[in-house]
Amino acid sequence: ILSYHKAEKLIEKEHPYHFLVHTVLGEIYNDVDQLSDSVRSYELALIGMSKLDGKDVPKFYTNLIVVYNMLGISYINR
Repeated sequence: ILSYHKAEKLIEKEHPYHFLVHTVLGEIYNDVDQLSDSVRSYELALIGMSKLDGKDVPKFYTNLIVVYNMLGISYINR
């Protein structure tokens, strides 16, 4: 399993859509019951999404729903 810190090295370059990587990592960590890494990835995805230009937000609406849904489930399960 790829640790969180090793995964971070994969996305060191600042890219406007890097939040997609964090979203996928959050899903993977959630699937393997690494909830703290999952929550951390989802929170980083939210930070990345908050930096989007307003015209790009509708393109990634489904990703935003996934992140909020999974964060809610994770917080409830804690």
